[in-house]
Amino acid sequence: MWIKGLPFNISVFLWRLWRVKLATDDMCKRQGYIYMSRCWCCQNPQEESFDHQFLIGITTTRVWRTFIGATGITVPLIQVTNGGSLSVHRVIHEINKTLHFLAKAGNLLPRMPFLWPDIIMYMEGYGPIIMTKRVAWKLSYNGWYKCNTDGASRDNPGPSSTGFCVRDSAGDFVYARAHQLEETTNIVAKARAINDVIHYCVEHDLHPLILETDSLRMKKIKEGEWDPPWCIVADVEKIKEMKEDLNVIF
Repeated sequence: MWIKGLPFNISVFLWRLWRVKLATDDMCKRQGYIYMSRCWCCQNPQEESFDHQFLIGITTTRVWRTFIGATGITVPLIQVTNGGSLSVHRVIHEINKTLHFLAKAGNLLPRMPFLWPDIIMYMEGYGPIIMTKRVAWKLSYNGWYKCNTDGASRDNPGPSSTGFCVRDSAGDFVYARAHQLEETTNIVAKARAINDVIHYCVEHDLHPLILETDSLRMKKIKEGEWDPPWCIVADVEKIKEMKEDLNVIF
């Protein structure tokens, strides 16, 4: 909850959620405030209780399934309430099933213990398996220029900057530029960076061009597969106009 870069109000909300100290309808009733309560997210409205809003409601369950499924976790949704309890042994059992599966696949991992002192000792001595992947910059096609571009924002939104570097087909340096922007978001900075490099390459007749970006979102937007957010519509339109005079591959 308390990590650098996360807004303080979000951290406070997560802490209150974890400690079950939110002003949900069932909590208010415990304080003597009685009124009608129903959830507007469900076809069959029920009381907007803590459990319903964050654990067992239809909308909530869909959200949990989406993220739990993406992480590969098969444990059923754990319900933690004031009157309930968290089955730690059930969680560890599911973790060990996963570890056993990985071990059979050739990734030999130790099994987690079941007693709290052993669990703490295990976690304190645990070292994650770091997987690395080699990424190499490749030369462009013969006669083509290649540009690598990026934009970044501190705190998103926050102080931002853009930069790009152009090389020829032999890999020799042609031109590079970097400059600061006003406070904005990452996606705006990345769009501005692409806008800058295309404008420069059109102006100096540097094409055909291969343009590399680390943003899949920007690539999909430039190829017309995804719609741009409103904050970069103007930049996207400028890029489309300049692309007419430039043979470019994203």
